[in-house]
Amino acid sequence: LARNGFDDEVHRVIASFLHGCQQRPCRVLDLGANVGMMTAYMLYLGAAVVSVEPQADLAEAIRATARSSTAGPTARLFSPRRRARERAA
Repeated sequence: LARNGFDDEVHRVIASFLHGCQQRPCRVLDLGANVGMMTAYMLYLGAAVVSVEPQADLAEAIRATARSSTAGPTARLFSPRRRARERAA
């Protein structure tokens, strides 16, 4: 993930909330998930992620990001414009 000062702080805060997710179940919601960068990071931390992205092209990017993530927790993607709930990984 590309990092800068702001992103470092965001990543630190997310990691503090999701500390221990690899040992216990964690579920998070990524609203307005864009291309799925935070979805991928939260998957990496061991959380099961529900991503919501209304733009179909960005939802496709999330699917690709989730598929390329390591095995483990899953991501669910909700994209209202497609009117379908799909399993991203």
